[in-house]
Amino acid sequence: APPHITVRATYLPTSYLARLADACVDDALAEAWGAALQTNCTLERLNLESNAVGTRGVRALAAALRVNRSLRELKICNQRVRYTP
Repeated sequence: APPHITVRATYLPTSYLARLADACVDDALAEAWGAALQTNCTLERLNLESNAVGTRGVRALAAALRVNRSLRELKICNQRVRYTP
């Protein structure tokens, strides 16, 4: 069974933000974020820059963006993996 993953957001005066840049986020964690974003309606900014999110994780995040209406910024550049089609 996959490990239990808890996703939390930090409140800032102007928005809700989760900063996970360079935090060893891999596909499994990105998939967990994707699942959380399916129902989360408060997170506005998610920073996943400089991690190891691959194709599976990116697809999970993309699927979440199809239904999530609160997220305004997703930073996901500089991943240290190769993508597969």
